[in-house]
Amino acid sequence: MDHLNRWNERKWTRVWDGRTGTFSEPEGGERPMAADQSEACRRAVLRQPLVMLAAYERGDATAEWLGKEDDTDRVRLHSRGVTLELLIDAEHAVIASAARDRGASMLIGRVERRYTAEADAGGLRVPADFEVRFEGERVESMDRAGLGVTAG
Repeated sequence: MDHLNRWNERKWTRVWDGRTGTFSEPEGGERPMAADQSEACRRAVLRQPLVMLAAYERGDATAEWLGKEDDTDRVRLHSRGVTLELLIDAEHAVIASAARDRGASMLIGRVERRYTAEADAGGLRVPADFEVRFEGERVESMDRAGLGVTAG
C-alpha cells in the first residue's frame, strides 16, 4: 500500500507490505515504521471494501446480512478488529462503505464513503472517487477524486 500524506507542510510516503513498512520523503530520508504504525496500516487497509471482501473470501473475515435498504443490501464484515459496513446495489456494486475511523478533525467516529465513480482494474470494477460523511455530516476535505487503480 502506497500512500502520500502531508504533515507540517512536509510530504511523506507510507509504504506497507502487509507486515512492515517505511516512511520516506521525496527529498530523501527513510525510516521504518514502529509496530503500532504498521498495525494502524493494517487496520486502514481493512477499511477498503475490496480488501475486506478478499479477507472474507479467504476465510479471514465474517459477514452478516443486515437487510435491505430500498434496492440495496446492507452487509457487515468483520476481520481482526475492523468492522466495515457495505451498501451493495442490485448490480452487485459497492456504493457505500462505513467504519469507525479518524475524521478530518482527527476525532474518531463513523466515516462513510459514498462512491461516485468506479475504475476498471484488470476487468474488475473498483470503487474509485468518493464523498465522505463523518458522523452524518459531509466533510468535503476528505473527498477523493481521480484515484488511480493498478491491477497487481
